[in-house]
Amino acid sequence: MTQNDASSWIQEEFSSHAFSDDRLHKRLLKITKSLAEAPTLSINQACAEWAAVKGAYRFFDNNSVSSDLILDPHYRITYERSLPDDRILIVQDTSKINYDSHRATEGLSSYSTSKGFETHGLITHTALAVNTDGVPLGVIDQKTWTRSIDDDVKELSEYKNYKRPIEEKESYRWIEALKKSKERMPDKDIVIVGDRENDIYEFFQEALIEDVNFVVRSSSPRTIEDTSGLHQNMDHKLRKLPEMGRVCLHIPAKQGVAARSAVLELRFTEVMLLSRPRELRLRDQIRE
Repeated sequence: MTQNDASSWIQEEFSSHAFSDDRLHKRLLKITKSLAEAPTLSINQACAEWAAVKGAYRFFDNNSVSSDLILDPHYRITYERSLPDDRILIVQDTSKINYDSHRATEGLSSYSTSKGFETHGLITHTALAVNTDGVPLGVIDQKTWTRSIDDDVKELSEYKNYKRPIEEKESYRWIEALKKSKERMPDKDIVIVGDRENDIYEFFQEALIEDVNFVVRSSSPRTIEDTSGLHQNMDHKLRKLPEMGRVCLHIPAKQGVAARSAVLELRFTEVMLLSRPRELRLRDQIRE
């Protein structure tokens, strides 16, 4: 990105702000310009001059600054870019940011353990708005946090963790992003796209309440009830349906795995999902 391109983009994305002090907005523009021109560099390297580096750290350490305040103008611009489109895909996913090489950094948490070694860092859940042509419009919601698990929660997770309210779980982030996306794109036909982690009964209920469509990859076999009241496995039901079409997808190469093509068979129907024990209170309305 050239300096002119960076300046133009920054002025468009951050033309408005919700800071209580205009000086914070001016500092944000300076920091963003430095990072946009050198996205692979650290703050110290990108800002170059010591005064700019010091100003950046003071900005992030200011109690009047939050990620929501920084991103709020971008959310609005993302919505404005969506105006020509009636339907918008909201692609959700979670990323884990590894800070293992920054041992002195305070406020991090362990988010995974492998072979007895813990990985420390941050967790970020992002909802990306994309039009039906596949053009990214911008981020419409983002939440970053550290995992804080005390002994009581660890013990609970080993003993029927599924009984905990969804609001107390990290998986609630999928529902929060749905609500925020609907709130920030009020007149759009949004379609939530999620991976296996998004296969949550409470999420389906919230989507029905908000009148939001979704495409979610199944994480486990679901039990459904047919019109005669009999129960059966949803996967078995789908396999018996006639094939309605095929889609060929190109899967790009990744480390240790060559690129390949995959053919998807399309089958669909309406089903009534049955709840698991912790979901009994929700079972009446869920349809998929």
